Amino acid sequence: MRLLHIVNPVKVGKTSDLYQAQPITFETMRRAKEFAADEVAVNLVTTQYPEDHSIIPEFFTKTKDLDRSILDFGTFNKSKKLPLLKDIFKRATDQDPAVDYIIYTNVDIALYPNFYSTIAAYIKSGYDAICINRNTIIPENDDYTLSELYGLKGSDHEGIDCFVIKKTLIPHLKFNNAVIGTGPVGLILISNLIHFAEKFIWLRSSNLTFHIGDDKNWLHKKVSETSMLFYNYNQLKIVLEELIAKEVSYVKMDVLISILEHAKYFLEHLKFLEKPVHRKKLMLYSDHKYDELLKMEHGELNPMVVDSNLSFNKKSSYFKKQDPNIFLHIHKCGGTSLMNCLDANYKKDNIFVIDGSNYRESYAAFKNLNSKKRKSLDLLRGHHFYGSHEYLRDSAKYFTMLREPISRLISLYNYLREIDLYKDINKKEMDLAKFLESGLAMAADNGMTRLLTNNDFDKLPNGMVNEIHALQAIENLEKQFVAVGLTENFEESLSLFKNNLGWKVLPDLKMDNKTNKKILEKAEAESFFNNNESFSRYINADVMVYRYAKKRFLEEVKNL
Repeated sequence: MRLLHIVNPVKVGKTSDLYQAQPITFETMRRAKEFAADEVAVNLVTTQYPEDHSIIPEFFTKTKDLDRSILDFGTFNKSKKLPLLKDIFKRATDQDPAVDYIIYTNVDIALYPNFYSTIAAYIKSGYDAICINRNTIIPENDDYTLSELYGLKGSDHEGIDCFVIKKTLIPHLKFNNAVIGTGPVGLILISNLIHFAEKFIWLRSSNLTFHIGDDKNWLHKKVSETSMLFYNYNQLKIVLEELIAKEVSYVKMDVLISILEHAKYFLEHLKFLEKPVHRKKLMLYSDHKYDELLKMEHGELNPMVVDSNLSFNKKSSYFKKQDPNIFLHIHKCGGTSLMNCLDANYKKDNIFVIDGSNYRESYAAFKNLNSKKRKSLDLLRGHHFYGSHEYLRDSAKYFTMLREPISRLISLYNYLREIDLYKDINKKEMDLAKFLESGLAMAADNGMTRLLTNNDFDKLPNGMVNEIHALQAIENLEKQFVAVGLTENFEESLSLFKNNLGWKVLPDLKMDNKTNKKILEKAEAESFFNNNESFSRYINADVMVYRYAKKRFLEEVKNL
């Protein structure tokens, strides 16, 4: 693994905070690189103007000098040369073609020794974008050593000023003409990462970086339309409008719109919201609390947003209508573990959930919705039968998860014994044979084929599913299912769903509804069916369906 860490040193006078902070940053980067030498290769790089060369230590590699600044894009009340964000990242990607990840930090952000080794661990866990908040430390006096700074107890700071980004994402990032050296650089970067990253995390209390002193004075300075801060907030607005126009994930779009509202409020009123909603939404997004995020109104934490007459106050105007999807949740195929993915990729108000504990009545309630409400749905999910597409918009497509039939049946049997849903199963101590013959659970009799062909017990009695129904199920899968996953290949199935359904978010897996009680093992069940051929009628159709689904699945994931 190769990391490239780029900073932008600037030659300043002794009265500037950077005069003291930059040498500390440089030395902590060197020490952190040395600390992680056995784990990860780190290239320390700078981007600079010609006049800054003299302050850059020899252990840094200098990129091509910067040749433009914010001053080329307007007239401002100060004449500070602030570099363009896109110029910095362009020099970083050009410097080392073999690098895997690029790290950008403000030049006054120092590192703890474990910084690079910890980042490497997060990268190995699959994260392609990481944002890190600094630790604020306040020494008692100016006479301190670096070791003493490492040992000071600090406090969490809300500033976002460290970014770790997979190199392949860099060419896609949208910066317009945003610059560093003034706010809101952190929001510009984090907005891009929310939109483009597949696995994002925001480390708010990590003790990986630190800053000497708490510099929030800029929040209270008077702002004018000729200030560089105003300029950069306008760049943020432009970037967000471009990202939102292309965003298809409801969760991501909700977060981006809240940041846009923050930017538009500042541009209109030349001041900040006291309790900006976007920060809470960013936290919920990073923590994968999508349901809680979507329940929030944009003005929930601060009524000023609601009363500010912002033209983007209503997020609904940004949500683009997508083809409706139907998740046919087949019992004990891992569907419950998919729920956090579904909640992350569809707007909550446009999801209808079939109640698994009372699915017949719940499905009837869905069919009885008024036509306008049903046609507005983007996702129908839950235990129900094939055929629900007739009640949605014409473009509706299904997706589902299937499972090796004997494994699914064992899991169902053990689960029902564990939760004691059907009292007779435990009361009469039913073995597998008696359980199958009892007809207590429709899902036990070729349950996958039944749901895929709309054959409940009222249409097809227990034990009557045959190969004709299996062929019908296969035809339905072929014609109406845009994706079919396998429980045994869960992570690959998520990638397939993401590709075929246009999902933008793949949260960490949350394995729910697992069966803990192991009354029947697979080897026993396999032996049972081998020695009791007449009972094979309860799984034969599902075996045919699963064989088709597995072949299709392996061919599709091979081409991802």
